[in-house]
Amino acid sequence: MRGSKTILWSVWIILTISLIACGGRRRTGDVIDDTDTSGDLNNDVDLGELPDGAECFEGTSQCSMDATRVEDCIAGMWNPGEMCEFGCNAGACLTEVVEGTCASPVALTLGETARGSTADGLASNVWSDACTMDYGFAPSGPDVVYTLDVTQPTWVEIEVFPVDSTFHGVYVRAACADPIATLSGVCGGSPAAAAPVNIPALLSTGTWYVIVDDFGANGDGPGQYDLTVTETTTPSCEGGIPSILDLSSGSATAMGDTADGTSSARWQAFDCPVSFESTGSELIYAFTLPERAQVRAVAEALEPTDSKIAFYLRAGDCGDRFAQAACAYADGMGAPTVINETLPAGTYYLIVDDLVGSQDDTQTFSLTVELL
Repeated sequence: MRGSKTILWSVWIILTISLIACGGRRRTGDVIDDTDTSGDLNNDVDLGELPDGAECFEGTSQCSMDATRVEDCIAGMWNPGEMCEFGCNAGACLTEVVEGTCASPVALTLGETARGSTADGLASNVWSDACTMDYGFAPSGPDVVYTLDVTQPTWVEIEVFPVDSTFHGVYVRAACADPIATLSGVCGGSPAAAAPVNIPALLSTGTWYVIVDDFGANGDGPGQYDLTVTETTTPSCEGGIPSILDLSSGSATAMGDTADGTSSARWQAFDCPVSFESTGSELIYAFTLPERAQVRAVAEALEPTDSKIAFYLRAGDCGDRFAQAACAYADGMGAPTVINETLPAGTYYLIVDDLVGSQDDTQTFSLTVELL
């Protein structure tokens, strides 16, 4: 009898120890399991803190910036993964063509309104950093891609008019899947819920992509809108109307006479490497680069041939002195005035100044702009 009690007591002790051990393991696993990080990252890893030197969490995937492939996180770094025939969305390749994406954009016609909804779009998140700096916020919700063919350089107004009470963003690029091809300054977003977005733009000859985005839950979610791209007149710049240059063939030439220009003091001594100012007349020319390019602009005096020419280039805003990107000066010895710069996609203004009243008289000139 005593032997039976001893055996039962021993079995009870073994079972108790086993239950305690199993229970302790379960409680430890509920808090954090340091021995296994391949399971649920939300339980085992704080997603707000990446390991030192890591860009991403192991085993996760995302779409590339141009949405043409999947990128996989390996050893804490994003690595190129599977190429996507129909585009990428939410870290995975699409299995078929989806309307409203770069693979199948919705066609737009100048002057006609297209009704759309970002609820039908995909969250490819291709809003570029340049637009974020201009507008201040970065949409993270779904977007819809439209295409517009332009047969000659045209000033347009792009309007997104919300049908639903939500926020929308819009931007324009010449290469649909390439963020670098986004036109600088030609982007914006709703100033308030249900408020329209109006953006002027000079579009050069070719195919353009207009992308309507939204802000997801942070902007009251997806919603309907009306999108219209309308041809407009060329906006003035300090009283002058810029002449548009068509660089679709790689170069453009114009003839001008500063006597036909408008007078202002745009040329400033502290903007350019010369020690004088001008109160003479200027002629203004505008062009749009659909992609980053090296641009060579040459202004040459024709009559009189020894005229002095001040010549400067501004990006995006014709009347903004601080938008000046380059300038040059010919001293009247017969040599042409040359600007040679590599410029990102965007709209630019070339201003030819005659320096009347301080250095010279009015003159006729030739202007040549070419893409190198």
